[in-house]
Amino acid sequence: MQFAEMIELRRVSFSVLVPDGVKDESAAPICCAGVTAYKALKQSGLRAGQTVVILGAAGGLGNYAVQYALAMGLKVVGIDKGAEKIESLKKFEGITAVDVETDDCRGKVLSLTGGLGAHAAIVFASTAKATENALTLVRTRGTVIVVGLAPDPIKVDTVTLALRMITIRGSLVGTVTDLREAMDFLAEGKIASRPQIRKFEEVNSILDELAAGKAIGRTVAIISPDEISS
Repeated sequence: MQFAEMIELRRVSFSVLVPDGVKDESAAPICCAGVTAYKALKQSGLRAGQTVVILGAAGGLGNYAVQYALAMGLKVVGIDKGAEKIESLKKFEGITAVDVETDDCRGKVLSLTGGLGAHAAIVFASTAKATENALTLVRTRGTVIVVGLAPDPIKVDTVTLALRMITIRGSLVGTVTDLREAMDFLAEGKIASRPQIRKFEEVNSILDELAAGKAIGRTVAIISPDEISS
């Protein structure tokens, strides 16, 4: 086999076909946000009927995690902050939306789980505090999956961690198999991918909104044919 052929084979082996009937702008976010959310749920080891808390549920990754979790038959508690984000979560049937700014998050989760806590919590919010809070929301032998990249280290009460036998795991993106499975959920209509569509000229504004924590869901910046050719 020639070197060029080997390179081409490697490219193909790391590719996934977009299913028929799926628009490019719907598939694009699955290749990053969608597969990352899906992989985190797989890492949790949860089974249908169990409870998962998703911190940062209204964001680009959390939005997909909520949908994948519901499609897997999980009971979902979505945590985010601000009335607009909480309203965006209420469109998902079966989710319990909790506002970290106004609600007693731990009290809500305990009341929904018979005082035990969630089986797992997945942290997409990029703050150390979110991960620290997640540790208080899971039950004994529960799991916390960390996806959000916080700039500061987290503080962990090792006594609580050991006595309650809590597992902390990291998760980042996913494999080609994970991406294929995540895309299949979309093709089969088990989840929806409806990103905001904006012009590529707005990309700096889009990034500013992300940095300020104002973004809801995912945004796709469309590059026009003229821009591609130039």
